[in-house]
Amino acid sequence: MSKNEIVSKNEMLFYEEFVAANQMLRGQMSPVGALTGRMFAALVAQIDATDKTFQREYKILVNDFPELLNGESFSRIEHAAKELAGMKLILKNAQTERLVVFNFFRKITYEKGVLSARFIDDEIGGFLLNLKDCFTKFNLWEFFNLNGEYAQRLFQIMKSYESLEKATMKLTDLHFALGISKDSVAATNFAEFKRKILNPALKQINKNTSLDVSFDAKGRGEFRRLQFYFGDAQPAKRIDRHFYAMQEKRLKEIERERKVIKCRHKHFDKSLVLTCNRDNTPAVCRVCDEYGEKIKSHLKDGLFPEK
Repeated sequence: MSKNEIVSKNEMLFYEEFVAANQMLRGQMSPVGALTGRMFAALVAQIDATDKTFQREYKILVNDFPELLNGESFSRIEHAAKELAGMKLILKNAQTERLVVFNFFRKITYEKGVLSARFIDDEIGGFLLNLKDCFTKFNLWEFFNLNGEYAQRLFQIMKSYESLEKATMKLTDLHFALGISKDSVAATNFAEFKRKILNPALKQINKNTSLDVSFDAKGRGEFRRLQFYFGDAQPAKRIDRHFYAMQEKRLKEIERERKVIKCRHKHFDKSLVLTCNRDNTPAVCRVCDEYGEKIKSHLKDGLFPEK
């Protein structure tokens, strides 16, 4: 599938992969909601990681997100678009007191069910383009199984270490990567951090993705470190039932639409307006619907050329 096409739900979830440099995934990306996190991942998945420059823009369909299929979705799209537009990548080295802040997007546009994004070409491309080593990739539908922003970010971080048997992180570095404020209870109380953030996120990851991660803590206070252990990779586990039902429904719609397009080609009339149903009724070409049996006889007589 061409990277410059707008991907359908089926193609996006089962074929598209998120690819990014490990350094980006281990840095701090602006905290965003779970929906915005999915949209960002879907946009990044449209980038060909072997390209040397960004395309003019990348597009995704908002119908690819189950939480937007129940009406009253424009306010949520507006909120997600604003979060995307403000997304930043922050890299920090406390020892050298070096801090670098990158913006991801030049512009975010939403119109008629399509969300478009233009990445800022400059240095952010170093984390998403022409990647040859030190990068991470994962399938989008696995990421879409995660419903919380902390579970999504921790999954990205853990995937960047997946090739190792174990990985060690300073607790303060993990707080930074997850966007946890230094003044929050989660940052000052390790028990609360485990109870409210770390354990629930790992539970989601271990239940719904191919990762199998455990950890133990060493040290105390600002010297505390977390040792993460990676078990044998498992097939991506369970996909949410509601989400899976939405996929099945969309697959049936795509198949009906393909039949309509095939019928249109058969009639060889590019100007025809076709019916693409969004319910359980069969999709039909409008010409067939209007002319019924007459069109079949015309086809037999060769009045409509076969393609």
